[in-house]
Amino acid sequence: MNEKPLMKWGGICAFVFAVLWIVFEIFYLISAGIPFQTPTVSEMANMLSGGAYRTFIVLFGISIFFYVVVAYSVYDYLRKTSYGLSRAGFGFVTVVIILWFVYWSLQTAGKTIALSGAYDFETQLSVIMNLLGSLMIPLLWAMVLYAFCWGLAFIKREGNNKIAGFLFLITSLFAFLYYLFSIIGNVLIANIIDLILVIVFIIAHLFVGTILTAESKKG
Repeated sequence: MNEKPLMKWGGICAFVFAVLWIVFEIFYLISAGIPFQTPTVSEMANMLSGGAYRTFIVLFGISIFFYVVVAYSVYDYLRKTSYGLSRAGFGFVTVVIILWFVYWSLQTAGKTIALSGAYDFETQLSVIMNLLGSLMIPLLWAMVLYAFCWGLAFIKREGNNKIAGFLFLITSLFAFLYYLFSIIGNVLIANIIDLILVIVFIIAHLFVGTILTAESKKG
């Protein structure tokens, strides 16, 4: 039987996570918009120095801690009906969480460098940007795989679970498309896909919050 406190806190954290992503995505769009091309080092320095982008970095980092609870709660919820898929999904989502922490650390380092005013800050930022670019490949593949596993697991259940399952499968598809268009070099299309990906991902977790909260109230 699922632990009610875990389901309760998993539901709360899912809602908080979704709200944080809505807010920081707004701040990200204010600071960066939807770029037609990869930002230059100078453009990146200006973004990192801006208050909106710095707010995005802080909120993104906070959201990761809430997602640790969400990830384990979803695993515990799904494992009774989809043991293999839930375990595989939990493995891949663990990779995502670790890479999110690395991404957050690099963004924080970039912000510190941009604000330092060091004479060679553009060289240092260039290294950070290259590391961030390299990080996106394993991050996207881990997201493709965990969203796919959990999508299939949720679809096996009834009601809101099926909706959440379809949303996770759409997330998996758009994460793959984002990777594909990034590799091709079509930055504008990749960024539009990324925006859709984030919206679907947020909605999926609103459903996850609803599902886990309902589970915590069962007798």
